[in-house]
Amino acid sequence: MKLIKRSELECEPISHNPELLKTVWIRKGIIRHLTFLSETEIPAGKIVASHSHTDMTEVFIVTSGIGSFQVNKSTYNIRAGISVVIEPGETHTIENTGRDPLKMTYFGIAY
Repeated sequence: MKLIKRSELECEPISHNPELLKTVWIRKGIIRHLTFLSETEIPAGKIVASHSHTDMTEVFIVTSGIGSFQVNKSTYNIRAGISVVIEPGETHTIENTGRDPLKMTYFGIAY
């Protein structure tokens, strides 16, 4: 059993846009195949730069705000209550298109 307290977690830069921050709840090596479990709050007008992963599937759950995902040159509008699954090799960009923070919980699954 593992007990993780938010009060003991620190924010750290998102690798694809270091000016944005994330909170990592679970890191690689804690749960088999799970590469991380994190949450982020993307301010209005900010973008997570285009990138892809070859070693994992990434799952995003939007908890508040509105925005868009560009996946392999197709754009999808997102809002609270929507989940996005990014398969290995899919290029993706995330943008907050609203006025309020875009909040998401997300995790990676390695193969």
